[in-house]
Amino acid sequence: VYGLGCTLFYLLTGLVFREHATRVEAILAEKIDRLAAEALAKLIHDMTAFDPERRPSDMTVVQARLSEIAASAHRERRERAAVAAAEAVTKDGEDTPT
Repeated sequence: VYGLGCTLFYLLTGLVFREHATRVEAILAEKIDRLAAEALAKLIHDMTAFDPERRPSDMTVVQARLSEIAASAHRERRERAAVAAAEAVTKDGEDTPT
């Protein structure tokens, strides 16, 4: 679990975890969607806890949390797209002379 936490951090940021362990959330927020960044930072923090007893118990737990993060990020992107589309329709309606 610890090794995968470090690997996830590296894959998402291109940075070595042990050199940036105190700034996980801030670094992820710069690299990826803010909502996903907070959840991923928490997961990576939990996965790389110094005390193994504080880490997720097995990969099934990690997989479930990653699935939740992905679903949440997908919902957030859809909501933002819907808002942007509604704003575009509103703006187009304002530009049309009556």
